[in-house]
Amino acid sequence: MRTTQSESYGYCVKTCAEKPKRDAELQLSIGAPSSPHVSNYLMWEFDSKLTRFCEACSAEYTRYADDIAVSTSSPQLLDAIEVEVRRLPGELDYLRLSLNEGKTVNVSTKNRRTLVGLVLANDGNVSIGREEKRRLRAAMHKLTQGKLPVEETARLRGQLAFAYSIDPDFVNDLCRRSNFANVAAISQPDAGNSLIEDDCADLLFALQD
Repeated sequence: MRTTQSESYGYCVKTCAEKPKRDAELQLSIGAPSSPHVSNYLMWEFDSKLTRFCEACSAEYTRYADDIAVSTSSPQLLDAIEVEVRRLPGELDYLRLSLNEGKTVNVSTKNRRTLVGLVLANDGNVSIGREEKRRLRAAMHKLTQGKLPVEETARLRGQLAFAYSIDPDFVNDLCRRSNFANVAAISQPDAGNSLIEDDCADLLFALQD
């Protein structure tokens, strides 16, 4: 027996959702490992329709979770594609989607282009951006000084592992400067060494006074 996409959506919600409180509505967990698979499953019909529409317009459609990007070398086409993007949620009303006006932008190569936290250069390369590099350097410095909370160390490793997939040279250089062989080796500094460094810093400060 074949089911419609709407019926599949309902089944997916019932099997993947949770009830946080008695008599509360079903809710999908945010950030679960299953989230990408669930979103791809539920958005299949939307993706298929919009992909065909964009291909007919010689445009490229991509989606990551709930972030949609359409790229084309003919800017005048974007207005027509935006109309279709706004129309589809009404046709596929079982998805209960709506466009986030606050995050809807139209940019060209004349402007700084960012997508899902990545910076798109005009030469086709992708970067994590200067701001993110500064933030990662600052976090690594706090770690080597013993000032980064223990619970943040694993998060920093994960962020650097992601950055490595985009800019391995930057991550390798940052690890080398911080005396770590690689991202996997990043850990909290030895407590004894930190105390010695602090004592030396206090002594130097006293000598300077």
